[in-house]
Amino acid sequence: MTDQVRGYVALPESHAKTPSARWVWAHHGGEVAATARSPRMVADLACAGVGQVVLPRFAAAMFPALQQVGPEIAELSHEEWLVCHHDGRHDPPVRAALEGIAAVLTDTTLRPIGA
Repeated sequence: MTDQVRGYVALPESHAKTPSARWVWAHHGGEVAATARSPRMVADLACAGVGQVVLPRFAAAMFPALQQVGPEIAELSHEEWLVCHHDGRHDPPVRAALEGIAAVLTDTTLRPIGA
């Protein structure tokens, strides 16, 4: 199916606030085949074969119908930090939440195949 998919689906340019949405318009604006006003609808259109979509890997992993067709876009890659207020980091509920999130983020068995 990927050989048949041409163009991109994106948020309208006036609503392109995320780095990935701005990237699509900056690099493939003339190839946008369809727009939708919600990120979920953009992903659904891509799943239906209307066009390609640029998504963070964690978001793309929620859509098994999507297939990665290009390399990671270096311009869109960045680190994420998990932070909390210094005074609250030892409170049992906060500590439990931090440890749980850290476990999920570092567990490589939870990553999509090929990630």
